[in-house]
Amino acid sequence: MKKLFSWFNNDIEVSPESKFECVGEFSKNKLFIKGKNNQLEVAENAKITNYEIVIKGKNNSLTFENDTEGDGNFAQLTIWQEEEDYE
Repeated sequence: MKKLFSWFNNDIEVSPESKFECVGEFSKNKLFIKGKNNQLEVAENAKITNYEIVIKGKNNSLTFENDTEGDGNFAQLTIWQEEEDYE
């Protein structure tokens, strides 16, 4: 059985090339993922409210599993890929 965690009013930064799984309640958080080859998974039956998720880099993924609840008056998701430097 997975242990459920509650995340409230946190700024969470995920290091490059990592996997971050959210289970339980995810409320009033800012989650920042920067780099490449990251995986963000919001597990089954998770509840996310008033969240901001920022994903910057390349080859990153975001997955919302079955029965995830999203609610609240503020929800923002930003995903972009940095342009390659060409010389």
